[in-house]
Amino acid sequence: MDTGKKNVRLKVARVEADMSQAQLAAEVGATRQTIGLIEVGNYNPSLKVVHGHLQDLGKDTRRAVLGRGIDIMKLIDGWKQYFGEKDEREYAEMNRIYKTGFLMLIGGLCVYLYYSLTLAQVRSVVTDEMVIDGSTLFILALLLITCLVCTIMQVRKGIVDEHVRFSDAEVFPSGYFGLVSSLTGVAVVVLFMLCRGVAEAQVLGMNQVHWLVNLAMGVGTGIFTSFLAYLVFYCIFRAAKSRQKKMAGGQR
Repeated sequence: MDTGKKNVRLKVARVEADMSQAQLAAEVGATRQTIGLIEVGNYNPSLKVVHGHLQDLGKDTRRAVLGRGIDIMKLIDGWKQYFGEKDEREYAEMNRIYKTGFLMLIGGLCVYLYYSLTLAQVRSVVTDEMVIDGSTLFILALLLITCLVCTIMQVRKGIVDEHVRFSDAEVFPSGYFGLVSSLTGVAVVVLFMLCRGVAEAQVLGMNQVHWLVNLAMGVGTGIFTSFLAYLVFYCIFRAAKSRQKKMAGGQR
């Protein structure tokens, strides 16, 4: 099955079986959106997953999904016989571990960037010149590009959230994203106070740290960040939902 091309055979087999997308999704243990994405060619599930889900749906439906992949499965099965099957539980656990490591790496880079920029701003009070090294600018640009690319890919796939409850919601889940935005704002307040306090202590001395001023500035920055995050979540939600409708309309 070629990614990016409509899976007409799956849709024909489903219609001939007099099944809706929701019914087929219930049979194979997937979501209606997943079936829709497969039919319009915007999702290419692993052959192992597809083969495992469709064992009880009949030969025509299996072939409609797998197509030429059936021959490839023979090669994969031979390869797996040599190395042995993967432990799905451990595989999922490894994904969780790598995801945790990725988030820790991104979080660490964000703290480093924020402190570097804060330190440069505090030093400018003394030297009347704000100097930011090239490596900091490079990392900042890389993070911004990464976030932008991930957001675009998420919207193009019509993904709102990894949780089905919010992904399938037709109305913007303001409570959930409001909570996430608020927690983001709180994290920014804490980060602002710590970075600003340490930078002032490093450059000006511990007795020159303006804790109350830093707290007030941190709260203001946190509130602004919360509103900005909420607005970004709302725009992503609307764009992803619009994309879902276009993909659903493309299979009619």
